[in-house]
Amino acid sequence: MQVEEEPAQASSAITLGDLQTEITAPVGAELYYAYPDHASVGYGAVFEVEDPQIIQHLRTDVAFEQSKADRAGKTGADKATGTFVFKAVAPGTTGLRITRKFRGETEYEAAFTITVVEP
Repeated sequence: MQVEEEPAQASSAITLGDLQTEITAPVGAELYYAYPDHASVGYGAVFEVEDPQIIQHLRTDVAFEQSKADRAGKTGADKATGTFVFKAVAPGTTGLRITRKFRGETEYEAAFTITVVEP
């Protein structure tokens, strides 16, 4: 007897933009927020998730503009794009606040209301 398998569902990828405030995402979706990251100059970002039972921070990716070899031994060669990666883990609504910093001071703040739904 042959058993048909359900096709694997690809998880959704959602890019968060500064002009968005309300996001709906299915459980399992990954949410991405990119920001300028240049630690030697003072650029970076932090985040705050109101309810980590609804969305969780998976990782922070950093893509440098120069290769590791080109950065070696050079002060200030750490200009990059950072990306916070979150995962929608359970239905509900939560807030996500991203604060972009320059030399410790708030340069820009983005606030999102994220509603996670069953797919």
